[in-house]
Amino acid sequence: MWSLLRPSVVLARRWSSKQQIESTCALTPLQHWRSARRGHPVNGSCSAEENSEVLGFLRAAKIRLQASQVRVQARTLLLLLRRRKDALGDALRSTIQNRHPHHRPRIAVVLRENIWTLPNVLCWSRIAAAPYLGHLIVQHDYTPALWLFLLAGLSDVADGLIARSFPGQKTQFGSFLDPAADKVLAACTFLPLAIVGLIPWYLALVILGRDACLVAAAVYVRYKSLPSPVTLVRFFEASRVTAQLKPTYLSKANTGIQVSLVIATLLAHSSMVVSLHDYLPHFCLICRVYQRHCAAMHEKKEEQEELGSGQEVKTESETDKAVKRETDILDEKDDKQNDPVSIAKSRIRSRIGRPEASMRRRGDLAVVEARECPYLDTINRHVLDFDFEKLCSVSLSRINVYACLVCGKYFQGRGQGTHAYTHSVAEGEHRMFLNLSTLKFYCLPDNYEIKDSSLDDIKYVLNPTFTKEAIQALDRNEKLSRSVDGSVYLPGIVGLNNIKANDYCNVVLQAMSHVQPVRDYFLREDNYAAVNKVPGDILPTLSQRFGELLRKLWNPRNFKAHVSPHEMLQAVVLCSKKRFQITQQGDAVAFLTWFLNALHAALGGGAGRRRHSSVLHRAFQGRMRVHTRRVPPLELDQKAKDQLLQTAEYQETSEEQPFLFLTADLPPPPLFADAQKETIIPQVNFYALMSKFNGKTEKEYHTYKENFIKRYELVRLPRYIIICYKRFTKNNFFVEKNPTIVNFPITGMDFGDFLSPEARKLHDTTTYDLLANIVHDGGPQAGTYRVHILHKGTGKWYELQDLHVKDILPQMITLTEAYIQLRGHTPTILEGHTWKEEEQFRREGAKFLLDLSSKIGLVYSTVATGVVYFHRFYMFQSFDKFPKFVTACSCLFLAGKVEETPKKCRDLIRATRELLKEKPEYEASSAEILNEFGLHPEREIMTMERVLLQTFKFDLQVDHPYQFLLKYVKTFASDQSRLEGLVQMAWTFVNDSLVTTLCLQWEPEILAVAMIYLAVKLKKMQVEDNWWSQFVSDVSRETLDKICHLLLDVYQTVGHDSSGESRSNEFLGVRL
Repeated sequence: MWSLLRPSVVLARRWSSKQQIESTCALTPLQHWRSARRGHPVNGSCSAEENSEVLGFLRAAKIRLQASQVRVQARTLLLLLRRRKDALGDALRSTIQNRHPHHRPRIAVVLRENIWTLPNVLCWSRIAAAPYLGHLIVQHDYTPALWLFLLAGLSDVADGLIARSFPGQKTQFGSFLDPAADKVLAACTFLPLAIVGLIPWYLALVILGRDACLVAAAVYVRYKSLPSPVTLVRFFEASRVTAQLKPTYLSKANTGIQVSLVIATLLAHSSMVVSLHDYLPHFCLICRVYQRHCAAMHEKKEEQEELGSGQEVKTESETDKAVKRETDILDEKDDKQNDPVSIAKSRIRSRIGRPEASMRRRGDLAVVEARECPYLDTINRHVLDFDFEKLCSVSLSRINVYACLVCGKYFQGRGQGTHAYTHSVAEGEHRMFLNLSTLKFYCLPDNYEIKDSSLDDIKYVLNPTFTKEAIQALDRNEKLSRSVDGSVYLPGIVGLNNIKANDYCNVVLQAMSHVQPVRDYFLREDNYAAVNKVPGDILPTLSQRFGELLRKLWNPRNFKAHVSPHEMLQAVVLCSKKRFQITQQGDAVAFLTWFLNALHAALGGGAGRRRHSSVLHRAFQGRMRVHTRRVPPLELDQKAKDQLLQTAEYQETSEEQPFLFLTADLPPPPLFADAQKETIIPQVNFYALMSKFNGKTEKEYHTYKENFIKRYELVRLPRYIIICYKRFTKNNFFVEKNPTIVNFPITGMDFGDFLSPEARKLHDTTTYDLLANIVHDGGPQAGTYRVHILHKGTGKWYELQDLHVKDILPQMITLTEAYIQLRGHTPTILEGHTWKEEEQFRREGAKFLLDLSSKIGLVYSTVATGVVYFHRFYMFQSFDKFPKFVTACSCLFLAGKVEETPKKCRDLIRATRELLKEKPEYEASSAEILNEFGLHPEREIMTMERVLLQTFKFDLQVDHPYQFLLKYVKTFASDQSRLEGLVQMAWTFVNDSLVTTLCLQWEPEILAVAMIYLAVKLKKMQVEDNWWSQFVSDVSRETLDKICHLLLDVYQTVGHDSSGESRSNEFLGVRL
């Protein structure tokens, strides 16, 4: 009987050893089972029904075993126990619970196991390596990621084999841990692949969604299989096993497909991909030769046995003949020394004992020197054009695109069967290719890499790079560059190709390329390459393409003297969602508005003061205060209007807002023609347009149901100011263009008059010079755009219209229909000085020039011309670069030649030395002034004269207010003595204004009127109102008052009295 029940006892012991009953019962399940077998209750706690049920189970087992008349095996008993497990479990549970009738806890039979087995450790290591694998993919390190993924796959296979092959290594916890590790690895692989764009997002979402559902199902099974009470500690206790998972064949197949997809994707983009099929023919050739060699050796051995071992075979063996035949075949195919064919030849020769010293090792197969490549001279730099989108010309793919350096076309791949390989075979001599992503050179179809410094110029044209020192030297560059085709160009002044109707984009891009902080930022790719990119966001493409365009515009080593903005415009079309097209004319102001905001967002910038500020906002963003009040409806009576004005809704409100550019409203053009039946082109003064932002001028704006009156007050001026003139108005029928000409100053535009006294104290300088001027020509529908650019290195103005580049006089710029203007500070302010310091430098230089002219006895016209030259020169150059006293002497020397009152250079130097000794104000700085002239003063003045001529572009004609002053005063009706006094005072004002930049800001006719206007005020003469209208047009009283106040500020600074008469003769210059 014991032999029959021995398996049951073993099972019960195993049960009692591996399971713990969480109750206060002192008896084990085995004791209850034995007590039930004896037929009496344990301590009187088991009922007769329970004992009879257990005994019935045992009797059935005995009868089953006796009827079969075979030896009892563990499998038979286990099958029987599985069928009756419910009855046995209920009996045991009832027995234990009846022991304490007042306290009957629920029994939780829990199986505990060792979770720290070798397969589980491998699973944990796979989970730990998954995040690093995702990091490698995001960083585009595909080769290490591929190796790590393969290692993780091998660990997955290894833990399965160990669990199935070795006893004690398979656990139920491992059945949960292994698929969990696979899910973590899949999530850390497919999500980064989708982020970098190697797989589509929807595929990654499908895979991760399926895994999430499986994880949720596993959590549910774990929760339901836990005995009560269910707690977090029990739920996450790994050694407490309640269920086991078994993968299905469908799940295994799905995992295999996912693994294959990841391996194929990483392998296609890793650097370890080598076109093995290119070497397969050579490998087969080596095998075939080696097989023939073995056969020949066997024949040779048999022949030696026939002839005798002592005799030596003198004839050439079949092996040598075979080797010669194979090597001759290889020689006919290719005669180079370092291609795969030559390596195959060296292998053959090394096998048969014929080494060749000129053959290279197998490790040198990938890279050869350029001097050893016979196809290097086939490169044609005249046809290379890297401005277009990097797409295969056949498949239109962007992956692994190569440029043929012979014809300039783009092809995909370099392996056998790819488009680049086919092109190299079909064209014959087209063997040199450049990988547009890795910048590596290859020779196809031989497929070896070439490295040589002679190819660096091609790399530089494809991806120009700039150091900090090179960027700082751009504004000082005066040298012309020569392209491959022989044409010369100035870096930065390069035409952009008009593909069809994209000139409205070209002019904006050209203007932005000459804003120094924007240019310097985008010339270094590291500045914006590390900007955080949101997955799926296409705006970073805009910043990348704009940076590439700027680097090509300022590249001094271009192969051609123009650049195509094709890639940049493709990014504009994509990011603007086809709002701005290449094939359709657009509005430059609308494009400028979108471009500034989109590029700011692409650089990670946000709205508001506390958000991240990009380089664009730091350069162009200012602040203004907008005062708004509503206007009552016109149909109401006066009483109702007064009642509405008392309400809070109609009270004036103020709001401070940022701005990127200022919009100037042009006055409407005249409706009627003049007496000659010709349309008059109206003109307007720039200051009259800018008075909109002085905080006093009110503008009325209408909506479809309400009217508003607004006032604009500038609070903070930006570093660079963009001004847009509103030339186009749209009505219900068509778009109309306003042809009004704006009379604007090119240099010395002061915006301080539009600031409040409190706001002006916050600014070091409020003077801006013109840097770029965008012009619209033609009608509103079929017009064209061109741009005027100031090159700071040469100080010259250039006109750029598509591919056409030419220089232009500054005076011609003011006659154009300006649409957008870009203004910045003078070069001296850009060097770090304030406007007050620059004014002081100008005043000292002009004063020295006036004193020197008085010393040598020059006439007033020569003196005034020299001072104008002095002020004009420092609008283009910095005081730090050119000493002001040497420049003043050179300006006076050049003015004497222009005005036909020349003075010798030695006379100027002698007068300078005498002046330094006579004037007490120069005693302290005399040594410093003489040091500026150096050991050869004549040479310094002559050299500076050439610099002046290059800066002015030989535009030396200057008009002065003196002749207009005499002409205008003659029209006054008064006695002769009073008119002479009026002329004398006005003449003095003109002389004293030479120390300021008024001669550059206003025309000489307006200055003459302003000086007479001030003299009339001080003399208290009675004249007609608006007497100046017969001499100059579009000059208001406010403009004259402004000019007079600027001159009076000079007197206040240097100590003049209110009458305008100087206490000393230091600023009077030459009197009439």
